Amino acid sequence: FFDNLAEGELDNVNELTVDNPVSVSETASKYEYVSFTAPESGKYIFTYTNETDVVPSYALYNSDRSSDKTVSGTEADGNTVVNIEELTSGETKYFVVDPSQVPFSLSVTKHEIEYTELTLDTPVSVTYEGLDIGFKFTPTEDGKYNFASSNLATGGDPNAALYDSEMNRIIYIDNENLDNRNFLIVAT
Repeated sequence: FFDNLAEGELDNVNELTVDNPVSVSETASKYEYVSFTAPESGKYIFTYTNETDVVPSYALYNSDRSSDKTVSGTEADGNTVVNIEELTSGETKYFVVDPSQVPFSLSVTKHEIEYTELTLDTPVSVTYEGLDIGFKFTPTEDGKYNFASSNLATGGDPNAALYDSEMNRIIYIDNENLDNRNFLIVAT
């Protein structure tokens, strides 16, 4: 897509931000280009909707204009496809949309982790959908607390990280070889 651009064709690229979605109702060129630059590091959720009878899809490129991937929906998705990207601060992605996809809209939100409060001896079940899941635990008395987890779908152990109250990461656990024991912490 980028190899055949005429001089200055990217000068009019649509800029997507968290606060301002992009909507294109008419196409003036062969392809429509949208750029997004992450204001901070994190996971971003891109929602793309076309208003055509064509299954929604777009090509995603890196800031150096190298190909990243094609994001496509299915007939079952209807006219909307959702994509999650983990980006670093200042990283730019380009969305290239074929004219058959116009009119379309593209929006982005930053994923903010919501925390589930854990209590003693009360298991919590969650469904992982590609985004980080947070849990909060505040010890009510001194002692040792063991946190166990398991993936009910595969029987394996999910990876996890432990953070202090200021959100500084203390440890990251890759659970490939552990037996349902993520952390043992001592509260004093």
